[in-house]
Amino acid sequence: MSPGQYEQILSYLQDTDSTRTARTGRRTARKAGTAYFYMNQTMVDERRNLRNRQPGIFMRQGGKLPLMRVMTEARVPTFNKTFQFFDIGETTANYFFPQFLSKQKFL
Repeated sequence: MSPGQYEQILSYLQDTDSTRTARTGRRTARKAGTAYFYMNQTMVDERRNLRNRQPGIFMRQGGKLPLMRVMTEARVPTFNKTFQFFDIGETTANYFFPQFLSKQKFL
């Protein structure tokens, strides 16, 4: 995927919310060009004509052509706790703070 296509997808997804009208809450009509939209797992399960059943960002070119998935939603990875950032910070502060504080001259 080119950076230009990535930017186009992001700008289209941002503009999608702004195309709703204030009175009706419905979307205004758009030209039958390329359209990008996000579908979550529930929306994907409701559609029967999709080849792959994973949620993500889909593209439709023209009016009634089949949907093509261009980005797949990835699950949030779980990481093992390997770097004890807060413990190291606390130990370092407990060690160096009293030395630093004793060197400071207060009024």
